[in-house]
Amino acid sequence: MRKRFVSFFLALLAFSLPASNASAKNYLWKISSDRGVAFYLQGSIHLLKASDYPLAPAIETAYRQSDELVLEVDMAKMLDPATQQKLLRAALLPEGKSLKDVASPESYRLLSERFAKTGLPIETLSRTKPWFAVMTLTILKMQALGFDPEKGVDRHFFDKAKKDEKPVLGLELPKEQIELFDELDRTDAYVKSTLKELDVLESMMNDVRTAWRAGDVKTLDRILEKSFEEFPAFRKRFLSDRNKRWAEKLRTMAKDGKTRMVVVGAGHVGGPDGLIALLRKQGFVAEQL
Repeated sequence: MRKRFVSFFLALLAFSLPASNASAKNYLWKISSDRGVAFYLQGSIHLLKASDYPLAPAIETAYRQSDELVLEVDMAKMLDPATQQKLLRAALLPEGKSLKDVASPESYRLLSERFAKTGLPIETLSRTKPWFAVMTLTILKMQALGFDPEKGVDRHFFDKAKKDEKPVLGLELPKEQIELFDELDRTDAYVKSTLKELDVLESMMNDVRTAWRAGDVKTLDRILEKSFEEFPAFRKRFLSDRNKRWAEKLRTMAKDGKTRMVVVGAGHVGGPDGLIALLRKQGFVAEQL
């Protein structure tokens, strides 16, 4: 089955994984301690369609009952022009190097073919690293399919928090996220895998959206695990290691008595090394709503 080779990058970009087999529920957990509700944990799809709104009432209620919003990174800082300049600098190759020089012949051929289909000459990104070129192609493809970063769950609540003057916190710094993506050039396999599987992106994303809305844990579990099958080192770096750091930060946050809405994506919620499992080990009770 060709979908089994979908790049883990698409999984990171697209969806979150829940943590139990409860059906007909939301990707939302109430995390409680012996002192009551500590926070709500919402799995995010980072790109959605306008038709995916409004979100389920339970999700919006959790936001309204929260004193603060916690995202993977404070989006205001990520969208700041200075941060965007840092992202661009990280995406650029050293002077005198080009995309053709650093990509494998097969990857460069696939990149050229894909960019030709978009009508955007590959020369436009000739100074960028392969990970940035692949990210550009993926986002262009998803936008052509009707998916919009402005409609992502995290962006939805960030915009609401700004309007409501609700504090927004980040679990990590923009610099940390930029460094993570910059590590993707360490292997050419992910580049080729992603490029070859763009043809099945539409069906994969439809499966993800359907499962996410229905609380179909098994389907999302299968997609996520297969997406990382060939990239165990990246899985550890992108998911496991970050989950451990985030779980500790959330445990510390929970001590002040405030109620927070925590929105994270890309498989950080479920699995044996996901946030739900880690928080339960810390003594929290997690209930899927």
